[in-house]
Amino acid sequence: MTTFFTADQHFGHANILKYEADSRKNDKGITFRSVEQMNEAIVDRWNAVVAPGDTVYSLGDFSYKLHTIGEYLPHLNGRVILITGNHDPFFKRMRRASWRSRPDSQICTWSTLSRSRGLER
Repeated sequence: MTTFFTADQHFGHANILKYEADSRKNDKGITFRSVEQMNEAIVDRWNAVVAPGDTVYSLGDFSYKLHTIGEYLPHLNGRVILITGNHDPFFKRMRRASWRSRPDSQICTWSTLSRSRGLER
């Protein structure tokens, strides 16, 4: 079992397609034509690296809209712990959406995580 840390998946964020960074291109080097195509590529790339028994901490900005959490989270390998980011204003609703779609997932703020791990100052 491996532990991974990642951030800024931005599932469902169509505006992110304006940027031409290599990470926003498909395997053939072509920029994604739709946000759905980008979302599917993120899932495919995630699952190519993360095994079902792994743990993944997503350190903010997992999804642009609330409904995309429930749409894509169930398709990701590993136990996913979502830490809210600056584009995650819907924290309480995120928690409900993630629990419905993936009972093994967890959503928390950074301060909640640090207290639970004994990292508070």
